[in-house]
Amino acid sequence: MKKVSLYAVVPCLNEEENIGMLIDRLKYHDITPVVVDDGSTDMTWAIAKKKGVTLVRHRENKGPGAAIKSGYVWAKAQGDSDSIVFVVAGDGQHDPDETSLFVDEILSRRADYVVGERFSSKPLMSGMPPVNFVFGALLNWLTSLILGIDVKDSTSGFTAIRMPALKRLKLNLPARAGETHEMLLECVNCGLRIAFIPIKPIYLRRSRISRFTFLRSILQVYLKALLVKVEAFG
Repeated sequence: MKKVSLYAVVPCLNEEENIGMLIDRLKYHDITPVVVDDGSTDMTWAIAKKKGVTLVRHRENKGPGAAIKSGYVWAKAQGDSDSIVFVVAGDGQHDPDETSLFVDEILSRRADYVVGERFSSKPLMSGMPPVNFVFGALLNWLTSLILGIDVKDSTSGFTAIRMPALKRLKLNLPARAGETHEMLLECVNCGLRIAFIPIKPIYLRRSRISRFTFLRSILQVYLKALLVKVEAFG
């Protein structure tokens, strides 16, 4: 398999218990971590700094979408044209051992953007709350309908993208929630090849984002997508 440079944007908020081990596991897979500390008040920054990785720091908490965007901006400026950029959550919900599946999908099947999907891996048996399963399945169906592609997991944050594809995106990511939907929308608008691969669902704790903020952000993305369609037919 072709050797490429691998980077992982790691958005973090108060992850002192997880970040050190996560950095070690990413390095084991020859992935360069780009840790984005989104206003942590614990030792996250100090631990990551001691590990000698690339650090991007938000003095105040801005939200996961803003953290991911900051990491992507760094990667676009520093990464080479053949590199692949992951997003791996700092709380341990994404397994670095599965990153090779993303690389294979990109290099062997020529995908531009790969999303790890949890719905074909019996997520209820892995701890996904039933309400999340039903709500997630509904969002997958609705997102598929609006974007015109088969979306198997619209809320998964475990992703990988080719550098040339990343450089084509505007990265107008909502700061607090809905960044996964915005990424799908921008990829569709740019004609990028999107693939979904099964991953192991890992559930550690409840989201810090309120349902109201989440729904509002997603609805804004849906509205944007519908406006693009109306303009195309106009």
